[in-house]
Amino acid sequence: MLDFNQLNLEKIGEKTGGKNKVGGFYRNTETGEEYFIKQPDDKAELLTELLAGLILQEFIKRGLVDKLHASSLICADVVQMPDGSYALIQPKVDFELLYKIINTGYRDGSDRDPKIEATDGPAYYMSLLNTSNSFGLSTTLMLSMLLGDYSVHSGNMVRMTKNIDGQVCYQYGKIDWGAAFRNYGKKENTDFIIYGYESIGAFNLKGITKAYFLNYRYNPGLFETMAERARQLNARLPPELLIDIIHTALNEMPADLLKTKKPGQPVSNDSPAIDSPIQQELPDSGEQKTLATLAKDTSINSFKTLRLGDKESTRELAQEMAAIMGGRLDKMETLKTPEDTYKDKARKLFLTAPDNSMHTSIYFPQKPDPSVWEEPFPILVKEFIKWTCKDEFGQINISAIVHQLNNYIDFWAQQGELFNLWGNKGQNQNIFTPFAPEIKTEALRGHAFLPQYREATLLRRMAYSYLHVDEAHPLGVFITHRIALYEGAIEGYVKTHQNSYWVLCQNAITEAQSIVNALQVLQKLQSSPDAPSLNEEHLKEFKEAVSKFLYHNKKLEESFQQLVPQKTDSEKYSSEFFYPFNEDELKALSEDQLATICLEELNARKVSSLLTRIASNDELYLKVQAALSKDVFTKRVDFPAGKTAELAKFYLFINIYKQFNVAETYLQKQEERLRMAEQLKKLDNNLQEEAQSLLQEADDRLLALHQLEVDYEQALEAFQSDISLSTLELLKSHYEMLPSDVKKSKEQSLEIAEKSLEQLQLETAYLLSLEKYEQTSTSEHFELLKTQYERLKEPQQVRHQASYQRALEKNDTQIRIADYQRKLSEFDQNNTLTNLSALDAAFQALPAEHKPFFQNNYDKAVKFMNFKELYDEISGDEVSVQRFLEISDQLLKKYASMDNEKKELYQGEYETLLEKAKHYQILLAKQVVSEETSVKEINPVLKKVFSNTALEGSQIELKLFKQQLLTDKQLWNAVKTSTVTLNPEIVTDLLTLKKFHDERVLKNHKNKYGNEYTDSLHRFYAQTLETRLSNRPINEQAEAMKKAAKKEFQPRHSTRRFIADLAMVLTTFFGGVFVGLGRKISGRSYFFSSAEVKTTREQDFDSLLNKEQKKTDEESAETLFKRPFSGE
Repeated sequence: MLDFNQLNLEKIGEKTGGKNKVGGFYRNTETGEEYFIKQPDDKAELLTELLAGLILQEFIKRGLVDKLHASSLICADVVQMPDGSYALIQPKVDFELLYKIINTGYRDGSDRDPKIEATDGPAYYMSLLNTSNSFGLSTTLMLSMLLGDYSVHSGNMVRMTKNIDGQVCYQYGKIDWGAAFRNYGKKENTDFIIYGYESIGAFNLKGITKAYFLNYRYNPGLFETMAERARQLNARLPPELLIDIIHTALNEMPADLLKTKKPGQPVSNDSPAIDSPIQQELPDSGEQKTLATLAKDTSINSFKTLRLGDKESTRELAQEMAAIMGGRLDKMETLKTPEDTYKDKARKLFLTAPDNSMHTSIYFPQKPDPSVWEEPFPILVKEFIKWTCKDEFGQINISAIVHQLNNYIDFWAQQGELFNLWGNKGQNQNIFTPFAPEIKTEALRGHAFLPQYREATLLRRMAYSYLHVDEAHPLGVFITHRIALYEGAIEGYVKTHQNSYWVLCQNAITEAQSIVNALQVLQKLQSSPDAPSLNEEHLKEFKEAVSKFLYHNKKLEESFQQLVPQKTDSEKYSSEFFYPFNEDELKALSEDQLATICLEELNARKVSSLLTRIASNDELYLKVQAALSKDVFTKRVDFPAGKTAELAKFYLFINIYKQFNVAETYLQKQEERLRMAEQLKKLDNNLQEEAQSLLQEADDRLLALHQLEVDYEQALEAFQSDISLSTLELLKSHYEMLPSDVKKSKEQSLEIAEKSLEQLQLETAYLLSLEKYEQTSTSEHFELLKTQYERLKEPQQVRHQASYQRALEKNDTQIRIADYQRKLSEFDQNNTLTNLSALDAAFQALPAEHKPFFQNNYDKAVKFMNFKELYDEISGDEVSVQRFLEISDQLLKKYASMDNEKKELYQGEYETLLEKAKHYQILLAKQVVSEETSVKEINPVLKKVFSNTALEGSQIELKLFKQQLLTDKQLWNAVKTSTVTLNPEIVTDLLTLKKFHDERVLKNHKNKYGNEYTDSLHRFYAQTLETRLSNRPINEQAEAMKKAAKKEFQPRHSTRRFIADLAMVLTTFFGGVFVGLGRKISGRSYFFSSAEVKTTREQDFDSLLNKEQKKTDEESAETLFKRPFSGE
């Protein structure tokens, strides 16, 4: 029993076909071996199929089925599954199901079609005759019938392909034995053994659908061969041996095979052993039910009480089954082909099956039609027991008796050969060689010693087999001399093997020869005119020979039944007489040994390849010739002269064959073949078949050579229709295989083809370049493609024009695309009109179908360039204010339409642009600058103020100063011309001056003070702005402002009072630095009018004085006013 887990199995496929769906194909993960496992739902079927398989395996183990035929019996062993249940397992075998061969399956090929077999089964099965070199069918069917398995339909029968000694053979076999033993115990099942109990009855439907053996009725000789197989088996299978076989098979089954187990519950290691008394006595209702079913289905009562694992119980069943099986075997010896009424229909369906087709089997001497002298030799001898001296011995046909004796010898020799009853251990020498006193290579009496002589041949030769007896040869004519050199070896063997098969045969044959000798003497006595009448004394020797023969013959037959057959390769030996020789062994043989082989081979019905091997080797044949001229061979009685002449003819034939092989021209081979055919006619029949096989080889070779020429012509046509490197190479390969004379006739055509080779190579290079270009699509590979195309001749260029044009267009497109992408990259790196123009040209050069893919980024580039052009113009500071504002308006619009990437790039510039445009618009509106003013003049001023970090902040005076700067031309011009860096203190003082100026100008409403009033204020304002924005020290700035006031305001009364006002203002300048100093100037105060009464402006400025703050020149960073200007 096998264990699933120990086999390391993994499932690799599901089971298909058949009725048992559980199971599948498995592989051993360690060894790679594959198995088929199935688990019948019915445990009764599990047991019967397992039992059938185990019995067949016992037959094989005991040599009752030779190993060659053993592989026909594809039967199962038992395996325990992981859940503790049992299943059937068998190694995976490569075979073809029979229904696929004879077309009895469903159209989808899934399984056999029972309807086809039920209606036309015999007709389809007749097609088995179309398969030659097959074996195993009769043995498989015989054993299946013996086990009561009638399920031999095309779904269970298979065919395997084998290679035996280099020859393809087909072996039939059977894969499913689950139907074994049905109705096995019923008498009718044996009486009607071809049909089986299940199919008996005129109105039994199963007689049509289940009588599967009848499907083989159109295979002539098959049932007779099955009968012969049954006789062979029966002769070697005594009752006790059969009981032991079945008993052994039953005991190999697991004791708990039929017991009920819960799924998923493997057998526990702690449980009682399956063969223990405890386990056997455990009641199991499921097991009892199965056994009851088995008893009913098989009609064998012993199944009811069967206890697997109990040897007494299994022996009882084995005895009952053996009795049934023995009876079936006896019945099967009388098998004959059943009569049928459908032969015409079958022959119409299978016209290819010849009428004389016969099922072939191992040869057994056939019994001739019965007559008084043609009965088998032992039967004839038994008749002689009744003869008395009064009988006419002259009426006995001695030649017929000799013929039957030879048949008798042949039969036992053949049995020993078929079943290796000699006990040979498989070597290529016989069993006697080890007992030879010495091995002599020289011949004695026409034979040399050869270890390769087969035992069957020696039995025939050493038995003095008569060829015939007639008046000219009253003592008989021997086929050949006894092989004298083997006498010592055989004698040595016999001494140590008294009960061997050889000795049994030798004893019986010796007495048989004594009978023939005694008969000849009796005939001579009766035929002699002066001889006395025969009496019992004359018959004594004859009677003793008969008695001894019958004794030894009986002993031989009884022993034959008990002998265990062994493996034999006799069917595979090419020679009838010798075990195989290898080449070295042949070369090592002496002249006499080689001559012995040749003369022996010429005794065959048809000589073997062994003779051909010797005749084909000149060195060996010269040895044979030398030996055959010796007296030791010329004096042989088997017509050595005639054999030597035949051997010479055969040698000549072989040499013609060799000349055929070395002939270089087709014409020479044809001539040698004709010589072979003529020489073959001169050979004897036994040589002709071997010679015919060589002639057939020559014919096949000529046909092959002719086919080579046909192949060349076809290759030439293929080349001409498709000139290519591959077709040229094929043509050249066919040319090289031609015979020399055919080559010469084809030379010109090949030369013409080869002239195209260079162009073909160029064409190949072009195609390779094209393939490479299609894979890579690079300009470098296109240039290579272009070069290869230009090297082609015009016809090839025309052929490849379309592919080249496609590549050219593709490359042009790729160049244009690459050029566009390159121009786009250049533009992105350097946004110039030149690069945009180049990008535009590249875009316009793109094929129309590709433009949509690049339209978007092209449009973006154009839009950006439009923006960039305007931006560059603005950024150059060469444009006027008016042009700047015009451009800025366009830029703002274009900026809004740009993509986000470009927007981010110009985000800062965009905000600066907005700010500048706003400033320019104010300056222009307030006429601070004119439309023609260049922004180059404006931007530095704006930068002084708006880009000055010191003026950043939210103080009101800073914001007011920036506003006033853009609206006050005098303030603008002052800041413009100043080189001083502005700070909040200066800005505050400038705003104070502007306020002073603006308020005084406002008082000259309707010019009530006159133009000079306003003009003086303007001049004073300009001078003080310039002064405050100078780099002069604070005290000097104050002095300058003083002088400006004296100059502009004192000469006229209308402005004289401004001096006082200015004094008030100045007191706020520089943080009140001059409050203390002013009083020292002009008596009481430098800034006040000489009038004693202060003006209103004077009082205003007085309020701004910071009388407490006293600063020095070094602290001029402070504002000149006592507090920041409020703007009020």
